[in-house]
Parts: sequence; C-alpha cells; structure tokens
Amino acid sequence: MKRRCAFTLVELLVVIAVIGVLTALLLPAVQAAREAARRMACANNLRQLGLALHHHHDVRGRFPYGYQVKPWPADPTVPAGHFRWSVLAELTPFLEQTAVYDALDLDYPLFGGRNQDPPNSVFPVNRFAVAQRVDLFLCPSDRFTRVYEDFGPANYVASAGSGARGGQAEKADGVFFVNSRVRFADVVDGTSNTAFMSESLLGPGGERERFDRADLDPRTMYAYVQESVTELTEEICRATAVWRTDRGAVWADGNYRNGLYNHWYPPNHDEPDCIRHSNPGWRAARSRHPGGVNALFGDGAVRFIANTVDGATWRALATRSGGEVLGEY
Repeated sequence: MKRRCAFTLVELLVVIAVIGVLTALLLPAVQAAREAARRMACANNLRQLGLALHHHHDVRGRFPYGYQVKPWPADPTVPAGHFRWSVLAELTPFLEQTAVYDALDLDYPLFGGRNQDPPNSVFPVNRFAVAQRVDLFLCPSDRFTRVYEDFGPANYVASAGSGARGGQAEKADGVFFVNSRVRFADVVDGTSNTAFMSESLLGPGGERERFDRADLDPRTMYAYVQESVTELTEEICRATAVWRTDRGAVWADGNYRNGLYNHWYPPNHDEPDCIRHSNPGWRAARSRHPGGVNALFGDGAVRFIANTVDGATWRALATRSGGEVLGEY
C-alpha cells in the first residue's frame, strides 16, 4: 500500500491557531508603525509652517495677524469682523502653494455683508481659492476630508495664548490674536518656550447644530454659547444646550472655530470646547495621535506634548511674555 501524506484535523487547527496568534501580535505593531509615520508627517507639516512664519517675519517685520477686524471702505455695510483672514491664509505667499496664493485676494474681506449675493458669503473673487483642499494644512491621522463642500478644511491652528480673560482673542497674551502685530522682540519668554501653533480635529459636518447631548462628541464638536456673551466662564460653557459640528471647516478663516486655539484646556480635553461665534473661545489642541499633540514652537522646533502635561505649564507655554517658570513637558 502507498503511504499518503496529509494533515490531521488536529494539526490543521493548530496551524490556524498559530496564524491567528501571529496576526493578533503583528497587526497592532503594523498599526503603531503606520501611526508613527503619520505623526512624523504631521510634525513635518508644522515645520514647514514654522519656516513660513519665519520667512513672513523676515519680509514684513512681524508675524501674521491672528485675524483682522477692520472696516472695508469699499462697502461700509460689511461688518468689520468679516475681514478675518487666518494665519494660514497670510502664509500662502511663503509656502509652496502658489496656485492658491495666486487665486487669493487678501485686500477683500473674507466674507461680504448684506449686499453680497448671497448675504454674508465669500466674495466671488476668492470663492475658488478658499474651496481648495490644501494637503499641507491637514494631519494624515485625522479625517483628511472636507467638513463642508465649498471650503477647504485645516487641522493646524495658531495660538492666541493662555485663554485668560474669558478666552478673549483681543489683546490676548499669545502670539496671534485680533489685529496682532507681534515681532520676535515681543516674545520675551523666548521662542523655544512659546507655542506658536498646534493641531485641531475636524468637525463631522452635516447638520451644523446638535441639541441632544447624547449625540455630542467632545473631540470634534464644541459648545456654542449665546451671542450676548463677551467673556466665557465655566458655568456658561456647562449650561449650553447647542453644539456645533463645523470645527476646522475653513482654513482661510481666522476665528476660534477655525484658525485659532488657546491653552485654557489641556491637550485632548475630555470636555467639549466652548466658543461664541468667532470670539471669545476656549479651544483645546486636539489630535488623533495616541497620548498627545504636536506643537510648533517659535524657534521652529516641533515637540510632542502629552495629554498629561501640567496645566500651569501648558498655559505658560502659550504666553509670549508671561515670565512664568516652566515645569517639565
């Protein structure tokens, strides 16, 4: 009789079990390696933005405005707050985004007034540019997609400071705020000790407002407080019943919903951010990187800041001239 070679059922089950164990061991390692690569790519994006900030300062003698509030003589009906181009928009001449820069006209306000068709919309001269998705402005660990179809989104945000004075973006203690004209000489705490930019997560889009707390995702939605509020308090933020989903929807917009953040809350805070329209706001640095966020400092260095960073140290890193003694971070 010829001897026939074959696996027994027990041997087959053992092989399947071994393969399953190896897969269970290898997949997390592969995912961790991919996330490490994405985090490195994200840090490289911030480094490019840091170089652009230095180039902007060399050419214009100051860093970009956080955003501007000023009248537009061509049409006095346009609200002064509609002239709010973001830091990213002001950096486009100093980035390898020539097509976007060539299509932008920053002499116009970002949004029009009641005479615009439709009212309060982007001026026609800039609609193409602000709708462009710019990969440099997006972290590969996040959704990497639009929040709203007519606008390009952004994950990178400029620091307005510690979030003191109820989150006011006017005369804030960071580098980028309303009508800011900060120079290197103004960063008394030292550029290596001052955070200039960090990360933010994109909102889910879709329905702009939610009213059921069960639907709230504190990472990607924010508490939307009443228009009458001029300074935030913890009580006001906890009492809100409206949450917005348009976080980071417009890279060209410099307000707290899009272009600014501050250090009032720690990185990846487990409570939702709190914003009134454009200003004031308490908006945390947030990312999908495990354990923390990337932050760009004024000397061009990018550091990974853990979620567990001491709160006082985190706020001190946001001030340009606070004179605080920093702890470890």
